[in-house]
Amino acid sequence: VYIKADRETMDEAMTMAGVDRAFLIINRYWWASDKIVAEAKLSANSWERLNQGEVHVFEYVR
Repeated sequence: VYIKADRETMDEAMTMAGVDRAFLIINRYWWASDKIVAEAKLSANSWERLNQGEVHVFEYVR
């Protein structure tokens, strides 16, 4: 995720885990969280902003 938070990365993670649905959770205190959140918003099936932006939850479904 630090290199790029995109669909390809999540598809690889889902394949490794043997699942068809995955969640990416980004906390505001993460290094480069703004960049990661912006990238993930472009590729996630859905996302939610929680606790006034302190946490973002992204859902990826195949």
